[in-house]
Parts: sequence; C-alpha cells; structure tokens
Amino acid sequence: MEKENALKTALETNFASLVSDVKIARPRRLWATTSVANFKEVINWLNKEQGFTHLSTITGVDSGANFEFLYHIANGGLMLTLKVLVPSANPTAATVTDIFPGAEDYERELVDMFGATITGLPPGNRYPLPDGWPEGQYPLRKSWKPADLYPQEENKCQK
Repeated sequence: MEKENALKTALETNFASLVSDVKIARPRRLWATTSVANFKEVINWLNKEQGFTHLSTITGVDSGANFEFLYHIANGGLMLTLKVLVPSANPTAATVTDIFPGAEDYERELVDMFGATITGLPPGNRYPLPDGWPEGQYPLRKSWKPADLYPQEENKCQK
C-alpha cells in the first residue's frame, strides 16, 4: 500500500487545513473530505500533480444540512473519492469541465436531481430529467415527495 500511503501523506501535507478525513479504505481506494470553497484547488492539484486524469463519476447525496458531491477520480489502479460538502440551503459548486471535460453530464445530473447551481457549466439540455419537468422539483432531495409533483392528484385521492 505504498502508493496509497504516499497519496494520503501528500494530501495531509499539502492541504492540511483544506482536506480532512483522509482514509485508506482498502488497497487502491482512498477517501478524503473538503469544503466546496476548496475542492477545485484540491482536484486541480490531484489532476496536475498526482496524475488523477480520469473522472469516473460524480455522485450526489443528501445528508441533511449538507449535500455531499462525491468526485470519484482515478490514477491508473488508484481510486480517490473526494467528498465535497455543499450547503443544501445554497448548493453551489464550480464546474470541473475545465479539468475533466466528461464531467458535464454528471454536473447536469446534480442540477436536475438536487437543484444545484454549477457555476461555469455551459448551457445545454437537461439531464437526466425530461425538458418538461417542473422547476423546483428535485427528486433526490430527502425533502422531496412524489406528491409534490402532482399535488392535485393526491387531493383527489383524499376525497
């Protein structure tokens, strides 16, 4: 686990005040946490200095007061998940399409499913929700209920 320990040490040394909870989960698999204010600096460094050139996916999780945007990035056989804490009251993050051009669809998914604002994301089609999906309806938020989408139909059932 030489590579894992080297990356853990490099993250803790270079970003002591910006990155926390750096953990080696198992061979070839690491996790680290940062704030939305610092994540772009950390991801850029991982890409340029550590060779993390492949974005596997971005996963969104509603953990209550925060959303967690999980950036799963790879360097050969080494995978790092960078957990970015984003306040759910104002879910705004910068795009990473300048680092990982393939991030566009994943970022559009954060917009559609969580109501996130991704600054710098170029205009484009919705994804994965259809174009006619109502504004303000974000189905992966814990507070969202299917009845929110069709409130009149629920009222019919209650009569």
